[in-house]
Amino acid sequence: MNSKSKNSASRHVVFLDGLEIRHGLALTQRGGVWRVDCGREIVNVWEDDIFADVCQAQKALNLILN
Repeated sequence: MNSKSKNSASRHVVFLDGLEIRHGLALTQRGGVWRVDCGREIVNVWEDDIFADVCQAQKALNLILN
């Protein structure tokens, strides 16, 4: 992915916020950091913490905890 901000249509993502799995809409990406709309807040998430579905996020969380 290039480092320029992307303004294409938002997409649903699952991400790790510490040890919590959260959901949101990815808005833009710049330099490996995504801005994600979580309804009540917009958070910045490293792209390494974003997953395509809950199963992938849970697997990553299990690896962290074990």
